[in-house]
Amino acid sequence: RSIILTGGIVCSPSFLLRPETKPPGECRFPVAPASGILQRAVRWQAVRMNTPTHFLMTAAARKALPRLAMPRSAVWLGSVAPDIPLYLLFGIGLFWFRTIRGMEFEAIWGHMWSPEGLYFNDPWWKAAHNFFHAPPIAIAGMVFGRWTLRYGFRAGHWIFWFFAACGLHSVIDILTHNDDGPLLLWPFDWSLRFSSPISYWDPD
Repeated sequence: RSIILTGGIVCSPSFLLRPETKPPGECRFPVAPASGILQRAVRWQAVRMNTPTHFLMTAAARKALPRLAMPRSAVWLGSVAPDIPLYLLFGIGLFWFRTIRGMEFEAIWGHMWSPEGLYFNDPWWKAAHNFFHAPPIAIAGMVFGRWTLRYGFRAGHWIFWFFAACGLHSVIDILTHNDDGPLLLWPFDWSLRFSSPISYWDPD
């Protein structure tokens, strides 16, 4: 069996199971990967965007800590909410640059994910990706939830646990991404990232 990624890229399952495997040995590309940009982007797409892992970890934490009375919908939604804007940007960007602009796939990947690309430099991309990823936002949301709960706003309990799940997602991403994790102090600082010694998606 093969795994089909966005853009018509086809990979064998071993590409995902063996991180040390380098494309294109395990993948067939619609265009020849003349540089490492496409290879890095495909690995990012295939391995990094594992939002279901965040969902499963948060669901397991809720089950293990029943005394905390976490609202199921709040923690489930909060576990995946930080990644939703990036999925939308990725899909819309791929459609726009490929269909409307007629760009080749490698040029699109580079425009999105290279150190000079949109992910690291465009303010709209940075704001969208970090709105639910940034620790200050998660902390502010939790404080707001507790504050409103004190004044009788029952939804404050839901708000608190939603942002707590976002915060857990963010902490995991910060600790497992070497140079592309969430911005630590957004919106107060638009460039500071934690350089983790661990990158679970990039063996390099």
